[in-house]
Amino acid sequence: MRLLLLWTLALQLMAIEWEASYTRAKEKAAQQNKPIFFLLSQRQCGWCDYYQEHTLRDPQLSEYLEKHFICLKLYSEDEAYPPALTADASPATWFLDTKGKPMFQASYGALKVKALKRYLHAVEVKFAGN
Repeated sequence: MRLLLLWTLALQLMAIEWEASYTRAKEKAAQQNKPIFFLLSQRQCGWCDYYQEHTLRDPQLSEYLEKHFICLKLYSEDEAYPPALTADASPATWFLDTKGKPMFQASYGALKVKALKRYLHAVEVKFAGN
């Protein structure tokens, strides 16, 4: 029982604190001078769940995202984001600058940890050059 409690606590510590408002994410990005990691998901989407439960729960990755990005997760069904960020598939990962402008095209599908780390490096290089 104690082991289960520790395991649950560890998983919670690895979880990303998601912003749920596009407008608020842009405000925070501008204030903190950080790019936005924007996950556009769907409810009842198996690949979206896989991406969030496996890739985004990687301890090093989630820590890096928390430290270097404003993390925004919205659901396509809610339409609470600019139409220009609409995705053809889910999950969609966007990297936005501090004004909410896409830095690259969206990446579609459940990325593996290694692939997402490559994207993060490219974003870091481009953001530092701005």
